Amino acid sequence: MGFDPISIITKIAVQFIVSKVFAKKEAKRFGPGGANQNSGIIANKSSSNDAIPVVYGRRRIGGTRAFVNSTNGSGGSGTNTLNMILILAEGEVGAIKKIFFNDTVIYNGGSTSALGSGGVQITGYADTKYGSTYIAFYPGTDTQTVDTTLQTSIGSGTWDNNRTLTGLAYLALKLPVDPDYNGAVPEITVEFDGKKIRNAASTGSTVTGADQNPADVMLDYLVNSRYGKGLADSDIDLTTFASARNYFDNSGSPKFKINGFLNTDKTMFNNVEEITEMCNAMLIYDKGQYKLKHRKQSESSTFSFTRDTIVGDIDIQLPPKSAKFNKFEVQYGNSANDYNDDVKIVSNGTYLTEDNSTELIGRTDSTLISEEAQASQLATYLMNDSRHQKVISFKAPHSAIDVSAGDIIDVTHTDLGFSSLKFRVLTVTLNEDDTIDFQAQIYESSIQV
Repeated sequence: MGFDPISIITKIAVQFIVSKVFAKKEAKRFGPGGANQNSGIIANKSSSNDAIPVVYGRRRIGGTRAFVNSTNGSGGSGTNTLNMILILAEGEVGAIKKIFFNDTVIYNGGSTSALGSGGVQITGYADTKYGSTYIAFYPGTDTQTVDTTLQTSIGSGTWDNNRTLTGLAYLALKLPVDPDYNGAVPEITVEFDGKKIRNAASTGSTVTGADQNPADVMLDYLVNSRYGKGLADSDIDLTTFASARNYFDNSGSPKFKINGFLNTDKTMFNNVEEITEMCNAMLIYDKGQYKLKHRKQSESSTFSFTRDTIVGDIDIQLPPKSAKFNKFEVQYGNSANDYNDDVKIVSNGTYLTEDNSTELIGRTDSTLISEEAQASQLATYLMNDSRHQKVISFKAPHSAIDVSAGDIIDVTHTDLGFSSLKFRVLTVTLNEDDTIDFQAQIYESSIQV
């Protein structure tokens, strides 16, 4: 990543909340937007270079048909067979739960048998309507080897021993040609437990399964070099991640839980914002390390600013009407409906009256939420937060050096009518002359989750 030498000369230290909140919100929420990401992830795709999602918690995924061909049995005689490789996600993932053929469940937690190649063969079917010659599930370990059953069916000249697909979770399928397919390749989707990832509060332990903790997910995304930032542990303040994890867990009754996916073709900033948005958290870059901090109610001020600790004037930025909402819609994949599309809508009559009965609608979609209650929580927060977007900028002397991005401060300034008014610090910039530039957003305790 490049740098600006002029900025290095004039500003020698920076702290900031790692986010593209305003750019992302404008792109996602103003206007009707594009196709919902949740509907797209359930559809099968045919591609050799499509982006592969990272699945966390539990989710239903359509996958990408990376290989499809048909053969006519051993030695060119026998039953016609459809051979298919369906890439599901970045690995290593947890257990398979369901398999759907054209929206019909053919496997619902039945029996499996281990394969020497590192996968499991699906042997117990709840519904055999579509029939099957062979289905195997591979979790995406770095040690899995080629599926020999599929190799024999396709032919080793085409599917050789190098086709291990290490690091990728996938299905290997041999299917009989079936009239129920109506002459097309069947639509196959899979519900499974997502990535095995580190426990942010317990060194060396890993977790998988439904309801992943957002702190674990953020840590995995930051340290993974295959699809994430590839940071070292020394680049991360792990103490703050452990603290956030405990807060999210809420003594075993989670405030926030992730069952969804991240798109690897999205930017890192967008995926970081996807995580922090759903759990009302901040990723902060401070003194060369990344910290995870959660927003909450009744936070205490760490520093009081007055005219004596402010150099010059305070600049105030108020949000435009287009950034304020009295109604909000969140699209998500609802687990109660096999992770198909759903929309949660919340509204506020008081806000509507303040806006002269003009409906102002905000919209977003979340790829990490699968429950209506969480979608409602997110929609309500985003609507409320849009009403409290006042941002101030000011310069302070070196005495405020201990104030960090993410902290709550209070400001008293009689000319502006501020009396211990609380703000959250967004950015802190230490200038060469030892003054400090601050940017902060109004803090409204009552709306925090």
